[in-house]
Amino acid sequence: MCHSDFILFNLLLDNEKVVAINDFDNCKCLPKVHDLAEFLVSATILNYKGPVTNLKLPVLLSPALDKLKLVLTNYKELFDLNNNELLLLTVIAEIVWLWTLSLSVLKGDYTLLDIESALDVIKKHKFANLIKTEYEQLDYSNTSVGTAS
Repeated sequence: MCHSDFILFNLLLDNEKVVAINDFDNCKCLPKVHDLAEFLVSATILNYKGPVTNLKLPVLLSPALDKLKLVLTNYKELFDLNNNELLLLTVIAEIVWLWTLSLSVLKGDYTLLDIESALDVIKKHKFANLIKTEYEQLDYSNTSVGTAS
């Protein structure tokens, strides 16, 4: 089962970790990477107005690399993706980003002109390629799992 709405606004945090996840009304059977893809998009490339889900200008064209690396590193400490899962992750992340941008136009956060450059990034698979490259560059020696003997 996937949460299927695994975004920042559905996580309750303390100073150190996630302590709870809420809003399970979209749960469904999906590939395990779906929630990771949604979180990568929501945590790294969407420009929120604040503690609400509406988006603001400018439309971001590349993710916050430090956050992207942090999420991928922590994920890889617990789970490793095979090549097919990594490819699926990149595809789903682009779909989630495109879907979110499309909804933002329908909600009035953006116009089609506002998202034109982001659509070009998606078309060229720049976000997908960055996720793939960053994940493949992670070294197990930098994770707690990799250093266990």
